[in-house]
Amino acid sequence: MKKTNVSKITLGTVQFGKNYGISNKLGKPNSKTINEILNYSIKNGINTFDTAAGYGESEHILGEFLKFKEKNFSPNIITKISRISPNDENEEGTFRRMKQSVIDSKKKLNNEKITSYLLHNPEDMNDKKIIKSMIRLKEENMVENIGVSTYDENDVKKFLEIPEFDIIELPINLFDLRLVNSKLIEEIDHERKIIFARSIFLQGLFFLKPNELPLELKFAKKYLNELYEISNEYRISIAELAITFVRDIEEITSLIVGVNNVEQIKMNLELINSKKMNENIKEIILKKFSNVPDEIINPRKWKK
Repeated sequence: MKKTNVSKITLGTVQFGKNYGISNKLGKPNSKTINEILNYSIKNGINTFDTAAGYGESEHILGEFLKFKEKNFSPNIITKISRISPNDENEEGTFRRMKQSVIDSKKKLNNEKITSYLLHNPEDMNDKKIIKSMIRLKEENMVENIGVSTYDENDVKKFLEIPEFDIIELPINLFDLRLVNSKLIEEIDHERKIIFARSIFLQGLFFLKPNELPLELKFAKKYLNELYEISNEYRISIAELAITFVRDIEEITSLIVGVNNVEQIKMNLELINSKKMNENIKEIILKKFSNVPDEIINPRKWKK
């Protein structure tokens, strides 16, 4: 996969397979809405789609749609293997299991081409059998590119230790500036890796009013208030702040954005093509949100 062949927006499809997002009050979109989203996305230049075996029926739903697309449409499909339970099997056994997972994903996706195959659980990078199997999947042309979806700086550092990995998905947003401040994102780009930014809206947290926060996230109120103050003062929507801030980080190849209806994908496409963020606003964001607690920026630590 070349950076130039990837649309600036990658359509995230977790919403197609399961209820997702703290501000999502509508649940999963129905099949009619999903087809409308996918059709509109493709007609407007989106050619890259992010899914996973662990996203409920997402792979199958995406595959059913792609089955009827024109033969000359060749999407970039990113999917991920679910956490691999450690066991005492040998390297060949691990490879067979992972190869079967690829076959299963291809069947659901109705597509013999998986552009990028990622480890969904970054801890799997610590297992040499798994890494060797990922490399072998690429060498045997089962997949085109390999990589990992990460959560924190330690995951990124481990990714950089594996030269055979091509692609990384990493969290970055208005509140999560860890990889910007540490310069790790520059290091990834220096190694010519493809970078997908995810968690742009922090699972929808940015769209909750400060007084609407659930009890377990009340400690985010201070930062959310500050974000709304910036939005109001500069008359820029939260969505525009979130998208343009990440889009303007030059090392990032594509932003993974999930939507629940066509109106949202229309808005996101408009924002991705909007003017560059004002440098003063960027500096304010970097100053105010450089030390947001991990309990806020890491959804795995949110109490459910």
